[in-house]
Order: sequence, then C-alpha cells, then structure tokens
Amino acid sequence: MEILTAYVRKNSSVEVVENKKVMHLAMHIQSNESTIREVPEERKISLDIQAVLTVLGERKYSFNDGEYKCLNLKNAHLEGTDLREANLKGADLSDAHLEKASLREANLERANLFMAHLEEAHLSEAHLEGAHLNKAYLEWANLFMTHLEGADLNEAYLEEADLNETYLKGADLYEAHLEGANLIKAHLEWAHLIKAHLEGANLDGAELWGAHLEGAKNLTVDQLSKVKTLYNATLDPELEKPLREKYPALFDKPDN
Repeated sequence: MEILTAYVRKNSSVEVVENKKVMHLAMHIQSNESTIREVPEERKISLDIQAVLTVLGERKYSFNDGEYKCLNLKNAHLEGTDLREANLKGADLSDAHLEKASLREANLERANLFMAHLEEAHLSEAHLEGAHLNKAYLEWANLFMTHLEGADLNEAYLEEADLNETYLKGADLYEAHLEGANLIKAHLEWAHLIKAHLEGANLDGAELWGAHLEGAKNLTVDQLSKVKTLYNATLDPELEKPLREKYPALFDKPDN
C-alpha cells in the first residue's frame, strides 16, 4: 500500500505534468518553430494512476481495521478520478486535488481532507462521518444524502453546494461558507453553525433541532421560517424574538 500510494503521489504531481508539457513543447519547436504557442490543457488522470486508485479503493482493510498506517495521498492530484464506492476510510487526503472526482458512496470515514480541493466533486451518499474537512474546498459539490455526521467542516467552502437531505448531525460548521448552498431537508441536529456564512442558503425543511446558530452571518428570519424545526436551537435574540412571535410552532418539540 505504501508503494502504491507513493507512486500516485509522485506520478500525479504538478511537476510531472509540467515536465510533460515542456517535452511536448520542445518536440513542437523542432517540427515547426513558427507556430509555437502555449495552450492550457485540462488535467486528465492517467490510466496507471486510475488503476492504482481502483486497487486502493477495493482493499479489504483500512486504518485501525487491519492496517496500522493510513493511506497517504497527501497533495495528490486526483482530478476527475473514479472513486465510486472506494474504501478510503482514515486516508490522508489533505491538500489533495479531487475536483470533479466521483466519490459516490465512497467510505471516507475519519479521513483527513484538510484543505482538500473538492470543487464540483460528486459525493452523493458517501460516508464521511468524523472526516476532517476544515478549510476544504467544496464549492458546487454534490453532497446529496452524504453522511457527514460529526464531520469537521470548520471554515469549509461550501458555496452553492448541494446539501439536499445531507446528514450533518453534530457537524462543526463554524465559520463555514454556505452562501447559496442547498440545505433542503438537511439534517443539522446539534450542528455548530456559529458564525457560518448563510447568505442565500436554502434551508427549506432543514432539521435544526438543537443547532447552534449564534452569530450566523447574513441569516434572515425568512430563511429560518422555512425550516422544519428550531427546537432547542440557539439563536441570536434579534432572530429568535421575531421567529417566536410569528412562527412559535418552530420551537415546539417535533412529534418524531
């Protein structure tokens, strides 16, 4: 596993890609110097890297469950990779590039995704319970029904992300960027949304039972009037008072 992960880290690096571009440019110079121009190419994962990732994702064991070391994919460039249903439990993916990667139903429980780049990644129904996603880049990510219970999303970038029916019970979303995010029917029981940026976030039907919303930025009475429950939630007085006056039922204990 260490050999395989080392191979991925080395051969997916920016330096390798840049060297390949230089080689292509040199060949182009020899063939026709007058037409030389730098054209940015979209990164595509190579077949050997994808094959190794498939092997890693299908392994039986994981960190603290048969393996004594976590998978080290730190700083790896894995843009657009297919990691559907991959077992990446406890893996170190800190600062990894996973833009547009498919992680549908992947197991990323307790994985380290600190400052990972997950813009436009497909994480629907993935398991990220207890994952470290602080300062992770998740703009426009598809997180439909993803399991993020207890996840660390401190200062994470979730602008325009699809968090429809996402499980965020007990998640730490302190100062998270949720501008324009879709949180319809999201499970946010006991979640920490203190100082979170919620401008334009869709909270229709969201479960905010016991949620901490102190100091939430750009949060409005209109947004909160559409949630399913605010039972035991902690709000700033300027939001709580008008909500209790106009929508007292939101603070009642739900039947279920």
